[in-house]
Amino acid sequence: MGSRIVAAYAAKEATGGLATAGLVAAVLGLGTLNRVLYRLALVPLRDYVFFLAQAQNIGYLVIYYSLLALRFRQGKVTQAMLATPKPLFVLTGMCEAAAQLLMMSGAAHLPGALLPLLMQTVLLWNLLFSQLVFGTRPSLPQILGVLAVLAGVAVASWPSGSSAAAAAAAAEIQPLHLLLCVVSFAFPALATIIKERIFKDAARRLGSGQQLDVLVVNSYCSTAQAGFLLLLLPLTCHLKGLSLPELPAYLQSGTACLLGGSPACGADCTGAPLLPLLYITVNVAFNVAAMYLVRSAGAVATALSMSCLVPITVVAFTLPLPLLPQAQLGGGFVAGTLLLVAGLLTYNAALWLPAAMRLGRKWQAGLARG
Repeated sequence: MGSRIVAAYAAKEATGGLATAGLVAAVLGLGTLNRVLYRLALVPLRDYVFFLAQAQNIGYLVIYYSLLALRFRQGKVTQAMLATPKPLFVLTGMCEAAAQLLMMSGAAHLPGALLPLLMQTVLLWNLLFSQLVFGTRPSLPQILGVLAVLAGVAVASWPSGSSAAAAAAAAEIQPLHLLLCVVSFAFPALATIIKERIFKDAARRLGSGQQLDVLVVNSYCSTAQAGFLLLLLPLTCHLKGLSLPELPAYLQSGTACLLGGSPACGADCTGAPLLPLLYITVNVAFNVAAMYLVRSAGAVATALSMSCLVPITVVAFTLPLPLLPQAQLGGGFVAGTLLLVAGLLTYNAALWLPAAMRLGRKWQAGLARG
């Protein structure tokens, strides 16, 4: 009987590991496609980046609530799930709105090549907030793994070029803008930790092995985010160089461009509406997959997966893509990628090292018998 229980538990653990691996693969695939399509969507909407962000927020609400209603009719979402306490959703939406505002303030004044590097501070914020919220203390291999991932992403994504050019670009960076950008990444990290807390609290509240449906979290958090963005609209418009009286004309021109027409400014909107709609659709699928990964593996593991997107996306942009120039790999790309993989293996050593050691001992025993 005991051996059957152990075997059943091992089979369950293996199935869970395979499911998590499948989620990581889905996040990496959809995440890479999401970033490529975002860059392609900006070709027709390059003069309407702010409009694309607002259209994306509206798209979230429409798609998430449509899918939520469908799953409710199918009985996969219950009244108990919909009755989940709302304060944490509101806090999550506030964090995501604050991140968008601070990012707009800082990123506009920083070199584009620096942003993927600063984005990796999300990993450090996740470790900090995970310890504060859940009391989880990372082990030494996990800390070393995170540091190796950060270093690997920095080396892999640093642009090739002369040291003089890099020094000149660094000299133009203002510490305040750098600080704003780093702080802005603390808010999505905190939002992810709060979502993990929502899932854990809901699992205890629902009982019977039930888990809160991902679309409930996405729908409620997107609603809260949209509400805070609406409150911050005057400040957001100011940061984008728009006054509130100019906003209706800007939205009208952006809508015309999104639909593939010719806006009043005469911008070339070739590629719309197909590319922007493809981006919004894939972005929703990516967010849903990422939320499943948060529920399954936690915020820190999700952040590590997001870090892997940087070198994969860099490789994707070296392919011959329509409407975009073909990118060139920096000199340290291979070394940075190897460092990143080493960091991931170090962070997850507790998962694969015991199995590898058992396999090694069996192999040695086989050699001894032979």
